[in-house]
Formats: sequence, structure tokens, C-alpha cells
Amino acid sequence: MCRTSRHLRPLCYKFTTTSVYWQELIISSSSMIMLQHMLVLEMIWTAFCYSHFRVSQVPQHIIQNFGESVTITCAFNIPPDDSKVDVLWWKLGDNTFLHQTSDARKRYFKRKGQGTLQLLDVRFEDAGVYYCGVSQNRAAISNGTGTRLVVHSPPSTPTILSKMPDGSSDIDLHLVCETVDFYPEGITFNWYKNSSKIATGIKSTEYLTDAGLYRASSTLQESQPVRKGNSYICLVSHSTLQSPKLSVYLVSRSNSGRKPMAEFSYIDT
Repeated sequence: MCRTSRHLRPLCYKFTTTSVYWQELIISSSSMIMLQHMLVLEMIWTAFCYSHFRVSQVPQHIIQNFGESVTITCAFNIPPDDSKVDVLWWKLGDNTFLHQTSDARKRYFKRKGQGTLQLLDVRFEDAGVYYCGVSQNRAAISNGTGTRLVVHSPPSTPTILSKMPDGSSDIDLHLVCETVDFYPEGITFNWYKNSSKIATGIKSTEYLTDAGLYRASSTLQESQPVRKGNSYICLVSHSTLQSPKLSVYLVSRSNSGRKPMAEFSYIDT
């Protein structure tokens, strides 16, 4: 309540903040009215404005390859006193803040109006949704909008193995091209003989391993006579690759008589 006085008219200012409390100011001297009025307004306005931060978080979605690094940024409005502003990070589903763990792959940076989370050497278990939160004086946390991280794995450089053709068949050459440890699924094999694409005699398979990664192979059965100097190229394409990976099988001896031949396999790195 406000007090009364025979000499001064009661003057009371009441302000409400998000913490739900009342502030009363009683002015007892006309010479101090303006100064006190300004000071109280500044204090209450500061508490009101920064009890809830305006927080933005970028990017919203990241697709990164296994073993690479990821950076997530959290931006917020700067209070007059930012010395007690904390930027917190957590992963959806976890019970602790990230900075409370001892994972050296996670780094945290803070400067005026911005916090940054850096994940080094990302792994499949790092996939998920990450949030930043901003708080002042350990008050309520204002959340960012979240960043979903998806971790992919590029396929290994393919290898080509030769198998002896069945003597009773019409197959002169049997090659198997294999690539492993990729994610997500959806790999494409292309075979070339010298500079010409092969369209027949190819069978490809793909399956998920117990480790949660994919493995695939492609079999080429060549029914045409194999000549010395012929090269067979296995080209592998995947969503994680900027350009295909390849392996080359070089024939060093003709096989027109269907006898075992020497071969050389070249792998592009």
C-alpha cells in the first residue's frame, strides 16, 4: 500500500514483471521525483525486457558425413549486462546439458549475443535434434528453434575380385565389385568395358549389416571373348559422394581358350 502525508500527495508507481512481483516507490521529496522515477523505470524495464530472450538458431537441418565437423549457432538479443548470461546446449532425449559431459569432441564458444556448438568427428550416435537455451542470472531458459543433425557415411572405394568361370557355362569372365560401410541406402553401380558402358550380364545386391551400415556388390558376367588389354571399370555413385568412386580391372592375357589368365586390378583413391 501507499502511505499518505499532510504535506505531499501520495505518489506510488507499481510495475509487474514476468516474475510476478510488485514494486512500490514512495516519493517524499519533489526534487527527487524525476530522478527516482527514471531509475525505477530503468530497473523494471531491464528486468521485463530480458526475462525472456529472443533466440534464433541456425541451421535448422544438417546432413553431414561421418567423421566430419558440424557447427550450430545460437543468436540472442543482448541485455545491458551480459556478464551473467549463460548459453546452454542439449540434445533432445538426453537428461543432461552437453557441457556437463566430458566429451572432448564437443566445443562451446560464447560472445556478445551469440553462442556456438561445434561437434568434431561426428558419429552416428550424434544424430538427433540439438537445442540452445539462453538464461540470465539462472532464470528461466529461452529456447532456440532446434537443429536436426543427420549423419551419413560415404561408401568405401570399390574393390574388384575375379572368380573362375564355370567351365560348363558360356561365361568368359566373372567379376565382383564390392563397396562397404555406407549410409543411407541407395547405391548405384555402373560397369564399363574400355570406354563403352555395359548394359547386360550385371546383377547387384545391397543389404543392411548389424552395424547399421550398408554393404553392396555388383556381379559382371562377360560372355564375350576377353582380350588382352581390355579394361573393366566399376563405378560407384552415392548421395554422399560429390563424384563417383571407381576401380579398374585390367586384363593382361587373352582368355579365348578359357584358360586362367593373369589380371591387374587398379583402385582409384
